[in-house]
Amino acid sequence: MGKAAGQTKQSWQQIVVDVSEDVSLKVQQVLLEMGALGLEIDDDETMALGFEIDDDEMRTVPEKPFIPTHQSHIVATFTHEPGLKNRVQQKLSALLESYQYKWQELLDGDWANTFQNSWKSFTLGHNIWIVPSWEVDKFEVLQENAIVLYMDPGMAFGTGHHETTTMCARAIYECIKNNLNQSGMRVLDVGTGTGILAMIAAKMGVGRVVATDNDPEAVRVAIENCAHNQLADKIDIYNQPLNLLSSHFDLVVANILANPLIELSKEIIEIITPGGTLLLSGVLQTQEALVREAYVQGGLVYQKTISLNEWVLISFQKNF
Repeated sequence: MGKAAGQTKQSWQQIVVDVSEDVSLKVQQVLLEMGALGLEIDDDETMALGFEIDDDEMRTVPEKPFIPTHQSHIVATFTHEPGLKNRVQQKLSALLESYQYKWQELLDGDWANTFQNSWKSFTLGHNIWIVPSWEVDKFEVLQENAIVLYMDPGMAFGTGHHETTTMCARAIYECIKNNLNQSGMRVLDVGTGTGILAMIAAKMGVGRVVATDNDPEAVRVAIENCAHNQLADKIDIYNQPLNLLSSHFDLVVANILANPLIELSKEIIEIITPGGTLLLSGVLQTQEALVREAYVQGGLVYQKTISLNEWVLISFQKNF
């Protein structure tokens, strides 16, 4: 007896790539630009977590020495799009002289199961906590006014572990906290992914939060996460271009990628209210100047750039 419609497990495809660590960031950027829904990285930095550093800068624990390999193991997840495998391999071949890779299938349900044993509650700073469902019973809020978001690792990008998400979360917190009219603020999250940044803004009590994403899967996940955190009535989530939004916003955050940020600069600048703030991330240090120039040429006042590892967040103000 066959399965009824709707009961078939959804599946994705993954490419597993092994490269030297000196080209790892470039490979990650290419995979994201090609539409990767998420990346898993195993390298010397991630493998060394939990090890202590001795005088020889070798991370060790008793009877278990850690020896750096200077290699990066990258797993990128994609939808089943016709011709995508060939396009990804062509991009990687143009970037790398040689590399090892393989494609594999990923069934719905495997994604979360992969992380459940290692994915624990963690803080983004400023008393912002991310708590997966299997940690709820163990988690205890130790400080007043904590911002707690309940969400599991998912296919959409942005569960909080990435440097750009961390920088954006902290910058959003500071911007809202320093605003004298928090309850009247309007916040827009461009490329919302899981909705994590929009939810932080909503938890802080701003007047209105709007989130957009051009990926229907991300929109679906964001809607589910907002409902799970009792924020469904506080965040409007759309799968539509920015020029179709009817409002302007006091704070706009766009954590996507450098090329889309440059391409969308006019639309993003237009939607900021006079005196409003713009936060941009998803940008590597090597791309910062190009992205910054695109928005300065559009009339925004550059404020500052902060960095975390190889990634940056750029902030601007609109004075017109």
